[in-house]
Formats: sequence, structure tokens, C-alpha cells
Amino acid sequence: MLVLTLIAYFWQGYRENKWWTQDYILTMVIPFAVVPVVVWFMFVPSLFEFSDSEITIKFPFRRVHILPWSDLQHYGAGPNVFMIQFAGAGTFQMFAQAFPGAEWRTLTNFLSTRFPERKPVTLAIVCLDGRGKRPNKSLEPTAGRSVALFQMTSNTPLEAKLAPDSGGSAPSRWAWGNEDAC
Repeated sequence: MLVLTLIAYFWQGYRENKWWTQDYILTMVIPFAVVPVVVWFMFVPSLFEFSDSEITIKFPFRRVHILPWSDLQHYGAGPNVFMIQFAGAGTFQMFAQAFPGAEWRTLTNFLSTRFPERKPVTLAIVCLDGRGKRPNKSLEPTAGRSVALFQMTSNTPLEAKLAPDSGGSAPSRWAWGNEDAC
């Protein structure tokens, strides 16, 4: 965040000759002070322990969860967080960088050796036209979006429902085990 702010400052200053005022620079203190606090309270558990039989997790201002490993459904890296999902308790998102490296490796090694089948696999789908090229639908609201990434596990059925060839005017639809979602 700091690097992007400095790039923007110098870019506007040297390239556009628009230097930021002192008041504008002081307002940048707000996001730099608030974002780390928000991340800490939302994604760093205040209590996190696990054994061979269960995991105990508590986030600030939320209740303690003591869950057996048999309820583990999925785990893996998400967008900037590590996610772990249990049946009946939902998904917990944790900021992995807040943990000491050795402790974090202990958890990830435990999960990968004990529950390798529950780690999601990233599947990339590339849409090609009949000539083996990516379609160019510049008038579509999704123009240029021809690659989709999905994370799924072996027990998550994926059903693809593609609209008939309509020159790009009909959207493709995806459903995970729920035909009514399409």
C-alpha cells in the first residue's frame, strides 16, 4: 500500500505537475492506521490451538469454536487469507503472515499429511473459439475475461451449463451441485 501511494505521489507530481498538498498527505494516515487494525481483528485469531483430535479457534469479539477434525470439509489458501471450513461452523479466514513461520508450517504440514483429499484444487478454464483462439467480444460486459479460476475439492461436483453458441450474447452459467442455481 505504501509503495503504490509513493508511486502515485511521484507520478502525479513529476508527470502531471500536480503535487499533493500537506492536508491531502495527512489524510493518507487514516487508511495506513485503520487497515492493519481491521485486518488484525478480522483475520487473526486471538486463540488458536490444535491437537490430533480437535481445533480451538477464537477471533476477537466472537465466540470460541472447538471443532473436531472429522468436521473439516475444506482448507487452503484463498485471496490473501488461509481458509478452513468445518461442517456446521462455516469458514474461518486467517491471515497467515500473522503467525510465526514454524508454527504455520506445523499446521499446514498437519493438514496436508492428515487430510490431503480436502485441500481444494485450482482449475483453470480457458475459453477458445473454434479456431483455437480466445474470442474477442469487445461489446460484451465481460470482454477479455476468457480465463476463469475455480477452487474445488474431489467431493464438490461441478456442472457446467454453457449457453448455445450465440456469438457471445448469452452468458455461460456454472453451478456447484445445484441445478436450480442456473
